[in-house]
Amino acid sequence: MPEFQVIDLGGATPRARGEALGEVQAAMLRAAAASLEGLAAACGAAVRAEQAACCREFLEGLGGSRPDLHEELAGLAAASGVALATVAQLNLLGDSPLGRAAADDAMLGTSTVIHASSDGGVVMAGAVLGGVLGWGLTMTTHEEGGRRVALLRGPGGLGWAGINAGGVAVMAAHPRWSAVDGRGEAWPVVLRASLACESALRARETLRGSARRGGRYWLVSDGAESFGLESSPERMAVTRRGAKAAHVHTDHFFDVGFRSKERAPVSPRSFRRMELASSIYVQRRPEQPEALFEFLTELDHTHGATGDAGPEDSDLERLGPSVQFVAHCEERALSASAIIGGAREVHRMDVSP
Repeated sequence: MPEFQVIDLGGATPRARGEALGEVQAAMLRAAAASLEGLAAACGAAVRAEQAACCREFLEGLGGSRPDLHEELAGLAAASGVALATVAQLNLLGDSPLGRAAADDAMLGTSTVIHASSDGGVVMAGAVLGGVLGWGLTMTTHEEGGRRVALLRGPGGLGWAGINAGGVAVMAAHPRWSAVDGRGEAWPVVLRASLACESALRARETLRGSARRGGRYWLVSDGAESFGLESSPERMAVTRRGAKAAHVHTDHFFDVGFRSKERAPVSPRSFRRMELASSIYVQRRPEQPEALFEFLTELDHTHGATGDAGPEDSDLERLGPSVQFVAHCEERALSASAIIGGAREVHRMDVSP
């Protein structure tokens, strides 16, 4: 991972938020833009035309439904010198023509989310291996809707995971969904809306009532109430409920109806990863942030190995850098960890009132 930045955006306006973020993300955004251009060139003229229309429609819709987030992205593009359409693509990712045409791993990497609980309260953890976060990572705090919010962001992103000052934490993973409803909102937009809620129950209802572009798995908790949710554009299923309902979710759905509509994986690696994640978690039962970081790092180094392949065949070697993150509901804090220059770097942001 080339960059790992932490910035406090305070009470800046959405435009100023985006401009500040664009200045610090300029290098990683240029790297991301070059990668996306290479993917688009390999997909052909028809896909590029569909992609341009998709990004244009997304930005027009965002300007009508969430002008604050549109201003944030516009400021980010202006300050970084990267086209606004490219910034749009970094929020659409797999939920777009380019994402459907490109190899899954090239666009998204692979993801894990975990819900755990301990005597210290509820924690939710996740990891993204390769994909867009391989270009860089930024943790931010800012004031939105009268409360502080901490976010984990990739280049140009509105947010992959976050927690607000009320202790409501939301994370999303991207199972291999096969169909996209272009009328729906991009998942980072839905995540930001859910982080404006004062409870996990309200956040769940916000997710349920949103217009969604594709399939996602969501973790939502406020410490007292917790949910695991799987969603498509058409419906949402509750797969876990309760603060003590520890579980691990990788790139495949639990719900049988959703599983039948998954995009076929390129190889059996993703199923092996799902098996290893659950097995290692049950053996270790990590609960504290440090133990969760270690568990996720170990998974990154081993889950690509199959019966006839060695550690050099791990997805870490195949896909590139990984990022781990932990949200602690009671402490109202978001932490992120990555290996930078061969050493682990950990940052924590608190949003307590």
